[in-house]
Amino acid sequence: ADIVATDYHPEAGRFLEYNAALNGDKKIPFFRTGWAEMQPELGLFDVIIGSEVLYERGHALDLSDFISRHAKPAATVIIVDPGREHRSRFSQHMVKHGFSHERTRPETRKDLPETYHGQILEFVRDPENPIVPE
Repeated sequence: ADIVATDYHPEAGRFLEYNAALNGDKKIPFFRTGWAEMQPELGLFDVIIGSEVLYERGHALDLSDFISRHAKPAATVIIVDPGREHRSRFSQHMVKHGFSHERTRPETRKDLPETYHGQILEFVRDPENPIVPE
């Protein structure tokens, strides 16, 4: 796969490099960026994945705008959310950007010490079947 990683934290690139080397993987391109920053050189993607990214109220709009700028016209976005209160607002913004969405809960696994209470949010933008925001 052609992978690119982003994060705002200044140490994230170093941690990514270390983990890739530890696992015998090739170096993964990394961009340090904030969601409000314009970085056209980052490119456009078929699939965007994020985990535990909706920390604050303003993140819902900033993240949805960032994703819309970097998603191809036909794209899938998967966000794992541990249950923070900004999920609904984020989903509303994603619909305004032309994405449909659905929520699922991960399967309960007996090999884990506790049940994960978050949700998996999947958004799809399909130019063949556009979403018309209300």
